[in-house]
Amino acid sequence: ENAFFSSIFNGNIGSVGKVGGVTISNNSLQMAKKSCIYRYEQYGLSSPSNEIIDDCAYDTLQSFVIVEKMSDQTGFDISDQSVRKELSEQATQSYQDSLNQAGYSKEDVLNPEEIYRKMLLQLPLGYRVKEKKVAAFYNNFLVSPVKDTPSQIKIKEDIGKLGFDLSIL
Repeated sequence: ENAFFSSIFNGNIGSVGKVGGVTISNNSLQMAKKSCIYRYEQYGLSSPSNEIIDDCAYDTLQSFVIVEKMSDQTGFDISDQSVRKELSEQATQSYQDSLNQAGYSKEDVLNPEEIYRKMLLQLPLGYRVKEKKVAAFYNNFLVSPVKDTPSQIKIKEDIGKLGFDLSIL
C-alpha cells in the first residue's frame, strides 16, 4: 500500500501521517490540497479556509485508500490511457476556446500539447487516474437511488388522484 502512494506521487518526501494504515507523504497531501482548491474555485469559492482545504484533502486521500482496497477486491480499474484521452480533449478544447476569444491569434496561445503538459505539471497523471477511479467507483458501485417507502408511494398516488375545478360559479 505504501508503494501505491509512492508510485502515484513520485516518492515519499516526508510522512505526514497514515490513512487506513497507508503512510501519506507530504507531497501527496500537497497535491490533494491543490486539487481541493481547484475544485472549490470551480464552484465559485475563490478562497476557502485552510480548515476546509485540510478536511477536503484528508477526505480525498481517505477515498483513494478506501477505493484502492475495494477496487483490488472487485477488479475495478481506470486506465491511464482513458485519462490521457480525456486530458487531451480538455487541452484541445481549451486551445479552441482561447482562439475564439477576441484578439487572440494562434501565436498568442499555447498549443494543445503545451496545454496538456501544463495540466500534467499541475496534477500528475497518477493522481488524476486515482481521482477518476474514485469518482467512477462511487458512481458505479456506491451510488444507488433511494427507494420510496410504502407510505411515500401511497401519498404520491393520492396526490396524483387529486383534482380541482377552477370554473367560476
